[in-house]
Amino acid sequence: MPALTWADARSAREVTVSSSVRAAAEAGRRTLAAPIRRNLQRLWSCSDDELRAREFIGLRKTFRNARDLEGYRAIRPDLVSAESGRDVRLILECLPRLEKSDIVGRERAYQRRLPGLDATTSGTTGTPLALRRSVGSVLVEEAWISHHRGWAGHRPGDVTAVMRGEVVADATDAAAYRYVPARRTLLLSSYHVSERAVAGYLDALRTHRVKWLAAYPSSIASLTAVALARGLALPPLTAIFTSSETLAPQTREAIESAWGCRIWDHYGHAERTVAAMECEERRYHLVPGYGIVEQVDDGLLTTNLTNSLMPLLRYRVTDTVEGWDTGRCACGRAGRHFATVAGRMEDVVIGEGGRRIGRLDFVFKGVEGVLAGQIC
Repeated sequence: MPALTWADARSAREVTVSSSVRAAAEAGRRTLAAPIRRNLQRLWSCSDDELRAREFIGLRKTFRNARDLEGYRAIRPDLVSAESGRDVRLILECLPRLEKSDIVGRERAYQRRLPGLDATTSGTTGTPLALRRSVGSVLVEEAWISHHRGWAGHRPGDVTAVMRGEVVADATDAAAYRYVPARRTLLLSSYHVSERAVAGYLDALRTHRVKWLAAYPSSIASLTAVALARGLALPPLTAIFTSSETLAPQTREAIESAWGCRIWDHYGHAERTVAAMECEERRYHLVPGYGIVEQVDDGLLTTNLTNSLMPLLRYRVTDTVEGWDTGRCACGRAGRHFATVAGRMEDVVIGEGGRRIGRLDFVFKGVEGVLAGQIC
C-alpha cells in the first residue's frame, strides 16, 4: 500500500469536514422547517373565515413588499388596508394581469435588492424567467413538500430516491446514480435510462433499501417501461411522489400497477405562486397561505404570499384545472380543492441503445447570452 502524503491527508480532512457541514446544514433545514409543517397541519382544520383572514394578512404583506418596486409603481398604496375590505379577490380584480412576457428581460423591476437565492423557470416555453427567492420561501416550500409526503407515512430523514433532473456527477450507463449520505438521498439520473443501464438503477434502490421515490412522471414512466420490457423485477416501494409535469391517468395506472404502490402527486411552479397537494381521495388541495388563485378562461391568475423578494401579483399561468370545489373534502381537510390539472406534458427522446432522455430544459440552463431557445 503506498504511503499517504500530506496532500492525501488534507484532501481526506476536507471531504470529512465538507460532509459534516452538509449533514449539519441538512439537519438545520429540517429543524427550521418543523414549525412550518406543524402550522400547516393546523391550517387544514381552519374555518373558511379563518383561511380568508389569513389570505388577507398575507396579501397585505405581499403589497408592502411590492409597493416600492418599479414593476408595481401604478398600484395604489392604500389598495390593501383595514378600510379596503377583506375580500382578497375583489381587491385583486383592481389590478392588471401580469404575464410572463411582461417580466422577461426586466426581472429586476420585480425583485427586491436583499440577500436571497437565484433560480430560473425551466424555460420549456423557450424563454426562461430569472427568479429571486427569499430564504423563508424556500423553507416554506421544503416544509409543505415534506408535510405532503407525511400523508403517505414518509418521515424527514427517511432514505429517499430522487429522479427529478438532477445532474449526477460522472454518471455512466454502468452507474447512473449517486448516494448522498448527508441528505440520505439516492440521486438517480433522469438522462441515462436505457436497457443497458436499467438493472443498475434497480440494484441501487435495493442496495440502499429505498422505500420512497420522488420523480418527474416522465422519468419514472421511462424507468418503469424499460424495466418491464426487460422482464426485470421491480423492488417494492411504499410510495412514489411526482410533480412538475402533468400526470396522465394512464401513466399513473401503469406506474402504480408496476411498483405496487400509489402515487402522491403535487402541483406547483418555479415561480412559487401556486401549490396543491393530492390527498387520500385523489383531490388536489391548495396549500393554505401559500398563494391566491383566480380561475380564468385562459389559465390561472396567481398571487404569491410567501416570497418577499419577488412578489408576483395576478401572475398568469397557462395550466388549467377542473373540478373545483370549495366544500370540505371527504379527507376532512379545509380549503379549496380540485380534481385534475392539465398543461405540462413532456416529450421523451429515445437515443442510441434505447436511452431515454426527458425534461430537455437543462440544455439551456447556465448558458449566458441566450434570450430564447427551442429544441425541435
